[in-house]
Amino acid sequence: MARLLLLALALGLAGIAAAPAGAAPKPPQRAADYTFDGFKLGDEYAAKVMSRVPYDQPCDDDPIDKRARRFMVYGALPCRDRTFPEKTTVMFYLRFSDQKPLAQPIQAFAYLYGTYFDSRTSFPLKPGTTLDRAHSSPRGASARHSSRP
Repeated sequence: MARLLLLALALGLAGIAAAPAGAAPKPPQRAADYTFDGFKLGDEYAAKVMSRVPYDQPCDDDPIDKRARRFMVYGALPCRDRTFPEKTTVMFYLRFSDQKPLAQPIQAFAYLYGTYFDSRTSFPLKPGTTLDRAHSSPRGASARHSSRP
């Protein structure tokens, strides 16, 4: 599942939508160019993320990929008596270290469902945005699935 999520993240952050017909193609943006609630890929997790609410109490913290990375999870549903705001699930992939486990760069980041990042990111799409309608607004705000609250 982690590999599938990373693939989806890589595709999403690499600029998945093509330019509209007749428009000059935009240069692809780098994943590290996007801001999510004050942090970017490559930022140190302990200093830029975990030092503040609502990131100060993750639901789970696991070594993965044969201890090459650390996986930090914040759940939309109750997990260890905690929930992340606005029905959003959040995941961070960090470089693994035994000496400084949380003072590591954010290698990958994903969020699912919820609305927490709707006004807190420069990423142009939101959960529920369909790819065929992603260009209907600058951030995909009018391109959500109708079934999403």
